[in-house]
Amino acid sequence: MSRLRYQLIISAVVLFIVECILLLDPITAISHVSNIPYHELTAKLKGQLISSTESNSQLAHLYNESIYIDNGSYQIRPRVVVLPLDVRDVQETVKFASKYQVQFSAKCGGHSAVGYSLNPELVLDMRYFNKTQVIDTVNGIAYIEAGLQWNTIYPALAPFVPVAGTCPHVGVSGFTLGGGYSMLSRSYGLGSDQVIEFDVVLANGDYVHVNNNSYPDLYWALRGGGGGNFGVMTAIKTRVYQSKPIMTSQICWTFEQSLNVLQFYNHWTQSIPKEMTAYGLFFQVPNILQDQFCLTFVYNGDFAEGTRLIEPFLSMNGILSFHKKQTFPEFMKTFSSGTTDIKNRYGIVKSGLVNLGNFNGDFVATIYKYVKNRPSKHSMVIFSHVGGRVREIPLESTAFYRRNAEFTFEFKAIFDRKEEHTTNSKWIEEFYSKVKYNFDGAYVNYIDDKLPNWKSEYYGDFYNRLLEIKRKYDPSNFFNFKQSIGSNYDIAKESSKLIHIDNSNKQSVKSTRDEEIIKRVHLFQKGQVERDIPLLDSLFAIDSQVNIPIGSNNVKGKKQIIDNFASFFDTLVNITEDITSKIEVNNLYAGFSKNISQFNKKGCHVKYRVINWFQFDENLLITEFSALFNLTHVIEQANCKK
Repeated sequence: MSRLRYQLIISAVVLFIVECILLLDPITAISHVSNIPYHELTAKLKGQLISSTESNSQLAHLYNESIYIDNGSYQIRPRVVVLPLDVRDVQETVKFASKYQVQFSAKCGGHSAVGYSLNPELVLDMRYFNKTQVIDTVNGIAYIEAGLQWNTIYPALAPFVPVAGTCPHVGVSGFTLGGGYSMLSRSYGLGSDQVIEFDVVLANGDYVHVNNNSYPDLYWALRGGGGGNFGVMTAIKTRVYQSKPIMTSQICWTFEQSLNVLQFYNHWTQSIPKEMTAYGLFFQVPNILQDQFCLTFVYNGDFAEGTRLIEPFLSMNGILSFHKKQTFPEFMKTFSSGTTDIKNRYGIVKSGLVNLGNFNGDFVATIYKYVKNRPSKHSMVIFSHVGGRVREIPLESTAFYRRNAEFTFEFKAIFDRKEEHTTNSKWIEEFYSKVKYNFDGAYVNYIDDKLPNWKSEYYGDFYNRLLEIKRKYDPSNFFNFKQSIGSNYDIAKESSKLIHIDNSNKQSVKSTRDEEIIKRVHLFQKGQVERDIPLLDSLFAIDSQVNIPIGSNNVKGKKQIIDNFASFFDTLVNITEDITSKIEVNNLYAGFSKNISQFNKKGCHVKYRVINWFQFDENLLITEFSALFNLTHVIEQANCKK
């Protein structure tokens, strides 16, 4: 062993020992003690508390159903799932989680684009809050509980119709709290605009009825201020409308034809009545595997008048999928098939809002270029046609800031294998970078954890007001996630920490080569956390070797090393790593210490400290990578032994 390498290892080991002596890591302590007395909560519940290690097959199946979310990129197995039967169960769960500082989230439909309805500790599955009925037929008011999804609500409220989503399995809670675009929004406004009263459990466990007279500031915030920020919504009272026969139609074209169709569409949408809406979709038709661009028209009025309005599109050589007089619930029964769902595959979602008249030729040409050349044929672009009544409602009346938009775009990269992440991520990020200048903000219900300046993009000038309300009703920030109101998360800063050199390392950088080595260490970290096999593959030399842990296992050859990483990643649900020391660089060697937290598919939470060191060749490829940690401790945790 060279003298330089020996010095580097000794300094890293000393640093590791000093950290262990001086700091009692609370995360590690929890993994040993696991002192959260869930039996206390179980004793107070009418509903169920199910552990991730449940042995009963029926309960284990229910647990797996409870943690299912649409985007398979964000699968997490929480330690426990609680299925409340009534409001008191929700109150008890919130108070318990607050008392013991347990990470908490509530789940309804599971369509958070980045999985914010899950967390590693406690998830409240609202599925048993499943009652709905029209309670006032004269004024059109319905009661809807928070665990319901729209595919259940539409038939249950007939002959009345709610202002609701087109995706069948989206839950009422997230949809409503984030604003809620509907094919009826141009006629009536957002879903959140219809809510007369929210029933909510606050962070202190209080159960309150929130309306314009009782908690008016919170009532303002809940209508468009985003899900998961202020409390657990258990039910709403909302306006619904008498169902009537309307005009519905869908016409599809090739991607190439869409260029001319959308040029006309841009001008057409500037003069049509608010009763008409036309949603667009670029996708591959599942049953025939052909790329198509489709416009779906809904005219909330006379069938003949609606037909007259879309006549120009009927003569544009498209394929008429349907043209039918029916009620909106009848339309949703056949149209809302889940075509645009990720369906537990891997997904990356981005959004942008386009104002009236900005659906111009350059914008359309860029969309065409990128959807035509998408790496995964599952990927798609969807746009909702809004404006109308949404824009007429005074901006200050609710927390939904982006009322001026005419179109809401959703970009979805969808792919089958984790190994395809890098290619699809590059595609959607590059695509977004080319079209973002057409956007005026983004839509919080298509939340994106890679979005810079997300506070202003989602909430605009209303963010500070929302923050004041948050601090009033949730002073301890109990309801929190990466992009919750009050979060300091900033993707630009996170990327800087991950890939670039932070200030603490600049003093030790003596050359461009040292700087590049530190960058490559951060790229290695990125590859591990994101389980990005192609990225890791690009960092290792052909004849490299890996010692994990040192003294126990030695793997030689790049192919075997990468195969081992892939096998390891396949055992995980998620992994996070935090560098806890300065990255020391000495010639072609680098070393540092870090904390690792991983959740495996057995349902075990594994947490440990590690020392890593690297040796690089002259091309700055990794020739040797080693890790030092307590192997026995890690194996015990990985098998859920405490």
